[in-house]
Amino acid sequence: MKSIILAGALFMSTFLCSTAQSFEGTLVYKVDIEIDMSIFGDMDVPKEMIIEKLKKDGQYFDSYTMTFKNGNYRKDIGNENNGRQIYVASENKIYSLEDNFEYVMIDDAEKFNARNITEEPTVESMDTTITVMGKTCKAVKLSWGKSGEEIYFYDPNTAKIDPTLLSKHNFEYFNSVINKTQSLPLEIYKSMGKMAKVRMTLVEIKEGPVSDDVFKLPAMVEPEAGEAAMMKAVSGSDVMKLK
Repeated sequence: MKSIILAGALFMSTFLCSTAQSFEGTLVYKVDIEIDMSIFGDMDVPKEMIIEKLKKDGQYFDSYTMTFKNGNYRKDIGNENNGRQIYVASENKIYSLEDNFEYVMIDDAEKFNARNITEEPTVESMDTTITVMGKTCKAVKLSWGKSGEEIYFYDPNTAKIDPTLLSKHNFEYFNSVINKTQSLPLEIYKSMGKMAKVRMTLVEIKEGPVSDDVFKLPAMVEPEAGEAAMMKAVSGSDVMKLK
């Protein structure tokens, strides 16, 4: 009888560990950005000039990586400002940093976006599949109506994530996506109204132990009250200053 109980306990222990296991490692994506020049009408605006302006503003990038461990993540954006975001799960906060910028923008991930606008998108599974790195991917779509849409393509058996790790991550409805996919996306498609379309496609997956140093934040101090108020009014984010 004891052996049966012990076997049952071992089975449940193994089952719970396997269901709670989450991906640890880094996903590397290539990025394609398509700009619809028709929005400028008859204005003679060179596409190269728009791209150059976006690059200077840090809004144009050609690579994107996401490193994940125990609910924490770091996103590195391949732009001229070396943009990066670090999500600290224990705080449920997102820290955004850039080179040559002395401030750190901080968002509470309990909010849906920086300004906490709660206009909810529709979230639905799609009856379509694509192949990414030889894996057949299903799709989940977030639709914002005329504002655009986001489609997350995922393989249920690749980069699996325990949704409870991100249950409080309302920001950009990331927890709603992970609740449906239970995996990190292998391709992400975003349309921003008529202006631009962005496609991020996985080109490399590195699974294995990740150092906690990857998520280490720099030393920060409170900025002057006037500085913080002005920047929060513009961005909607809280602000700290690099020490």
